[in-house]
Amino acid sequence: MLKRYALRAGALGLGLALAPTAASPQGFLGGLIHWPAGFPYYSIDAYAGIGGYGRFLLQGTPGTIEQRALESDMGFSFGGALGAMVFPRTGLKLSVNHTSADLRYNDDTGNNSDLLDLDGIGTLGSTVLSVEATRYLFREKRRFTPYASAGYAVTWWNLSDEGVNGVLIDNGTEFRGGVVGALGLQYHVTRDVAVRLEATGYSLGNPFTGSDSFRPRTGFTIDEPTKVRQSVYKLNVAYMFGRPSGPRARAGRR
Repeated sequence: MLKRYALRAGALGLGLALAPTAASPQGFLGGLIHWPAGFPYYSIDAYAGIGGYGRFLLQGTPGTIEQRALESDMGFSFGGALGAMVFPRTGLKLSVNHTSADLRYNDDTGNNSDLLDLDGIGTLGSTVLSVEATRYLFREKRRFTPYASAGYAVTWWNLSDEGVNGVLIDNGTEFRGGVVGALGLQYHVTRDVAVRLEATGYSLGNPFTGSDSFRPRTGFTIDEPTKVRQSVYKLNVAYMFGRPSGPRARAGRR
């Protein structure tokens, strides 16, 4: 009986803590974190651009000095994000990005040879989900402000092996982790709409490395880096909402 009353009392206390109040409009979090006036507020982002990958593997030819590297062309990239400005000049966001680019072998012998060049061997797609912290150089409501972000990313790799003679072996979707960093410039078109130019770099787990991975059908692999670079250059449109107007908003700008 005593245990039942204790559970009921605990549930009631948790509900009161989480419920918004006049003194704590954010409920439980508002009691733990003392947000400045006017924060947090939120944003929805959509973007498109171009992206590509670094070197996945390096192959040699037995008995010769010839080498070739598996790399990619630049492809189309798009995605979006949900963000929250939690403190002045500091925000958090959850982003998703999809990039699709054609793979190719590049002759890497080093004597300007193109003997081992081979294009159109497949299309590699990556879907990256990331959690990032963003820091603005100036107040985020300035007309222009540079910013930087960093965070953790998880990636789903998919290979479309429809190229030359089935050069690559598709082993299904590959899942890898990694990190992300970005530099950008934000321009406020209106109070609630901003345009951003951003260069984003990912260091992701290589889907061609490991026991469960994509594999080449031919060639003698001499190097498989555990991480591969992904670069994305994008134009981003962001819509901000949830910012109060009036005295509370003015207090947040001090």
